[in-house]
Amino acid sequence: MISEIVKKHGAANIAAKINESVQTVCNWISRGVPVDKTVAFCKAVNFEITPHKMHPEQYPHPDDGLPSDLRCDCQKAA
Repeated sequence: MISEIVKKHGAANIAAKINESVQTVCNWISRGVPVDKTVAFCKAVNFEITPHKMHPEQYPHPDDGLPSDLRCDCQKAA
């Protein structure tokens, strides 16, 4: 999944947005995005993938790590 997103958005473009090297971003394809870079990566790709999908143990609720305009407001409905 990460490989498709990196291919679509471009490793150089993602790297520039999150102040990482292209090599680092390319390494994440096989190693996974580190937890501490997850939200930045998701933001760089317009939340095409969410922090919850990448690291559900660190972001247990589907809205965790999302900006308020992308949250589902599920808790308001409860």
